[in-house]
Amino acid sequence: MALGLAITALAANQKPSPAPHDRIQRKLLVISIDGLDARFLKDADRMHLKIPALRRMIAQGAMADGVIGVTPTLTWPSYASLVTGVPPAVHGITTNGPPDKPGQGWWSVASLKTQTLWQAAAAKQLKTALLFWPTSVGARVDFDCPEFWETHDSPEISFAPIADKCTSGLVERIASVYPSFTKSLWTDRTGMEAASYLEQYEQPDLTMVHIADLDVEQRETGALSLYSRDLLESDDELIGSALKTLPPHTVVAIISDHGFETADHVVRPKVMLKQAKVRGSVQVRYGLIGTSEANVAALLRKEIGNRKSGISREVPMSEVRAFAPQLKQWTAAFDTLPNYVASEEERGAAVGLGSHKGVNDFWPTRPAYRASFVLWGEGVKAGTRWGEISMLDVAPTLADVLRVKLPAAKGISHWK
Repeated sequence: MALGLAITALAANQKPSPAPHDRIQRKLLVISIDGLDARFLKDADRMHLKIPALRRMIAQGAMADGVIGVTPTLTWPSYASLVTGVPPAVHGITTNGPPDKPGQGWWSVASLKTQTLWQAAAAKQLKTALLFWPTSVGARVDFDCPEFWETHDSPEISFAPIADKCTSGLVERIASVYPSFTKSLWTDRTGMEAASYLEQYEQPDLTMVHIADLDVEQRETGALSLYSRDLLESDDELIGSALKTLPPHTVVAIISDHGFETADHVVRPKVMLKQAKVRGSVQVRYGLIGTSEANVAALLRKEIGNRKSGISREVPMSEVRAFAPQLKQWTAAFDTLPNYVASEEERGAAVGLGSHKGVNDFWPTRPAYRASFVLWGEGVKAGTRWGEISMLDVAPTLADVLRVKLPAAKGISHWK
């Protein structure tokens, strides 16, 4: 009897053994598909998309209905927010490139003012890899082939300037397994071949690869175009091949930086004021039309819902202050209709024809203008849906997957 009581007491004082997946360091592969509008995934059936790998990940994993971006909703600021969990005003990447260097990007990791996911992983002695990742030149990682170009006069990205900045010997090692890796241009296939090599032979704890061809295609042929759908199907094949090379205990994240619309129409509010003979000033920032003058706001307010004006709604100033506190001088702000792009041009029609090409840099809460986030792998409950989330939630969620900390992150983690 005494022995039985002793055993019971001992058992009561013992902590339960952790589940196997809690004892093992998970690995994380992050694949960012530049310009992957959330509608590609939500409306895949309607678009008749042949994306079996992505469909499997969605069915067996977790997905956000959409990711609400940061201001501005541009590629480089968004990528910095995706890996830091803070807005552009905090991490320091507030444009697509340095104002004094047209056509260039924020190459150096020194441009970032906030700790990144890979820095947090490295601080925990985890093995890290970055492939064509924005703002990663000079990053202290085990494997790096950073996004970089010397001239960018066309959408094509030369392979050689990137190879010159890759970790010593990495290009040769990848090419020994994937002979087609070395070529004149860096493409989505290049990045995914590099990722597959690393997953098979080097097995980093964190691998982050950026593939950008979908973004380039939409800029030429329009948002969600038939050509971009074909390209996404090709990317899906690359992703499917990469999933076959994963080491055990790997979680895969599919993320993106912004949604897309087609610039079918241009809205010129300055011309609108001139035609209405209304004195006052108006600005276009982050896709919104804003003013600090009551008479201008009154004119724009009257045009809401009029397709001939292109104005769709008035955005609450509380929302403007939350996303863009630098616009504190505005007293009213207005968004445009889908596929209508606001412009500060002072000549031309008040509402005219646009370029019919794909564009971004809209206001983050614009309806249907969302980025993507999918999580799949060990520890992810099948069929999980998060609803719409903030882009600032992505970094802390990925940090929890790796069991690392990002103390500065402003978002919340959706990892359970």
